[in-house]
Amino acid sequence: MKTTNINSNANAKKFHRNYNSNSNSNSNTNISRDKYAKSKQIENMATRLCQMFGNEQYFAFYCKVFWKLPEATVWQLAETALEAKQTPGRLFTYLCKKAGV
Repeated sequence: MKTTNINSNANAKKFHRNYNSNSNSNSNTNISRDKYAKSKQIENMATRLCQMFGNEQYFAFYCKVFWKLPEATVWQLAETALEAKQTPGRLFTYLCKKAGV
């Protein structure tokens, strides 16, 4: 019968306990709060775009635009579309898709 040493380095399992677990949960909480704040800000800006173009049914698309493009770019595209006078909402959608949405 063969006996093995339980305390040998080859068979020993090392467990690492994270004693600083509170810092991880706090950072996750901060990240979720930041994400919540950003999503609220994006919803407000998308609502402003809906009011500017007069089409509430594209709210989800406008939110997507603000998530994917920088804010300054979105407002610049909106300004360009509003100068066109004819169907600014359609032009804005075209410009956003051209920019990578």
